[in-house]
Amino acid sequence: MKTILIVNPKGGCGKSTIATNLASYYALWQRPVALVDYDSQHSSLQWLAKRPTNYNPIVAIDAVGSPARATIAGSIERVIMDSPARISDRQFNRLVKFADCVVVQVLPSP
Repeated sequence: MKTILIVNPKGGCGKSTIATNLASYYALWQRPVALVDYDSQHSSLQWLAKRPTNYNPIVAIDAVGSPARATIAGSIERVIMDSPARISDRQFNRLVKFADCVVVQVLPSP
């Protein structure tokens, strides 16, 4: 199982957009994928709830207030973790331990 953590301490920078696009990509290629939402706004899970049910599945996991990592079924090959805005150092340190890859979402600025 490969795990990708999407992180940036700023809200509104596109973390959930990247997370949902990555999950969609893996689902498109029929890879069993889970989208783990650590953000209390649940943007990723709201998107997933609106996704057509006839598309390849993406497992939704609400991880707000849960331990560092929710239980993931053994058949899942890819896990995409959507981190919250204002992530604390402590929470980041816990999540990064589970990640095979960390994507830091940045926006260009003048």
